[in-house]
Amino acid sequence: MNIKIRKGIKEDLPDILQLIKDLAEYENSLEEVTINLQQLEEDGFGDNPNFYFIVATK
Repeated sequence: MNIKIRKGIKEDLPDILQLIKDLAEYENSLEEVTINLQQLEEDGFGDNPNFYFIVATK
């Protein structure tokens, strides 16, 4: 199996948001998720990013 690791890009954010929601649902805390795609983009790709992420793909 060939797995590629790459830096996360803006186009990955819908999947990242879904992962956040899936984890919150698993933890019975979905109502606490208030972030949206625009906020994720501003926080992750603005002038002073608050987070970075990597993506593993086949």
